[in-house]
Amino acid sequence: MPYDVVALAIFMTAVWLILTDRYLALMPVFILGTLNRETSIFIPIFLGLYSWFSTETRPSARGRWARWRVVGPYVAVQVLLWVALRLWIRELFIHNPLPPDVGSGWFGLHLAGNLKSLAKPQQWPLFLSVFGFTLPLFIAKFDMIGDRALSRATAVVLVLWTASMLFVGVIVEIRIFNELTAFLAPCVGLILWNQWVRPARWASGVAGTGQRA
Repeated sequence: MPYDVVALAIFMTAVWLILTDRYLALMPVFILGTLNRETSIFIPIFLGLYSWFSTETRPSARGRWARWRVVGPYVAVQVLLWVALRLWIRELFIHNPLPPDVGSGWFGLHLAGNLKSLAKPQQWPLFLSVFGFTLPLFIAKFDMIGDRALSRATAVVLVLWTASMLFVGVIVEIRIFNELTAFLAPCVGLILWNQWVRPARWASGVAGTGQRA
C-alpha cells in the first residue's frame, strides 16, 4: 500500500532522530506519522524504552533522573498528541462507511482468525520471511548487537507490536510488520559489524603488522 512506504520512511527517520537525541525535530515527524497510521504510537513507546534502558548504565540516580527530565515531557506530549489527532481524524471521517468488523470506528478484532493462521504449518515460512528472513539472526545473535539500550528496546517493541497485531491486524498480511524494519535494521547492522566486519578488519590489521615486521 502507498501509505506503507510513507510509514516506513517516517519510522526510519524517527528512529534516527531518537538515537541521535534530536527530540524537538522528532515532533513534526511524529505528527505526520500519526496522520498517516495509528502505529505511530510506537514511536513514543520506543523513545521511552530506549531512554529507560539507556539510564541503566548511568552511575547515579541523579544522572538517570536528569535524562528523564528531558525525555519524559516529549513522551507525554507525543502520547497526548496521538490521542488528540486520532480523535480528530475519527470525528472528521465519522460518516465514512466502515468494514463490518470495525464496530467502534477504531479497530477490528481478529484474534481468533490470527490464532488459526499461526497454527497452520504452511504459514510458518511466511512469518519467518518478515524483515528479509533476518528475525532469526536478531534472536540468535542478540548479544552481539552491542548497544544494550537499542537491543532491549527493539525486543520489547517487537513483542508489544506482535501482541497488538494479533488483536487488531490480520497476521498473514506481513506488511503490518513493515515499520518494525526501522527498529530491526540498525540491530542487524550492528550484529554484522560486531560479529564479522570488525573482527575481519582487526585480523587484517594484525596480519598486515606481522608482514611489515
